[in-house]
Amino acid sequence: MTSEKPRCDCLNDCGDDYKRIEDGAVEPCDHFKERAAEREARAAAERASTAAVRTLKARGYTYTDGAEQWRPPRGRPPAWKLRDTQAARDVLAERRRQVEVEGNSPEDDDRYIDHDLIRAAICYARSAGGFNSGNVPGQWPWMLEWWKPTTPRRDLVKAGALILAEIERIDRVGASNGDEQ
Repeated sequence: MTSEKPRCDCLNDCGDDYKRIEDGAVEPCDHFKERAAEREARAAAERASTAAVRTLKARGYTYTDGAEQWRPPRGRPPAWKLRDTQAARDVLAERRRQVEVEGNSPEDDDRYIDHDLIRAAICYARSAGGFNSGNVPGQWPWMLEWWKPTTPRRDLVKAGALILAEIERIDRVGASNGDEQ
């Protein structure tokens, strides 16, 4: 399709006709179109780079200017990331099950003052690690029929839920004593 507009007569400078091109009075030359496309490509790349930088920063990455590289976050992952794992969801679901199905309420947990929750968690963790001879561990704090090891993963989920229960118990005791968390 041929344009009815005259071409700019800029001799590849386009400075003289820039206003007329913007107004639509003249058709830009190929050089002008290429420069405009290059500017748009650079702007798009800058926008993409800016979005990528925001994403990396939000995920805890740091930029090392001298090395011109991004370094992954150090230390533990942010809490929001942990909640997104199946393992974390399973531990939370097991804790909920302990409360709602087994009836182990936070008030019941508050009565454990001899590290019973920790000892039970250790027993399940040791079972998951293959340190269970098939017998109820000597450190098991409760009635023998409550010892129910299954698979290593399931035992670790139970251990995690028991650890969570102990942390919550400690937090409640601290809060009732006016301690800072």
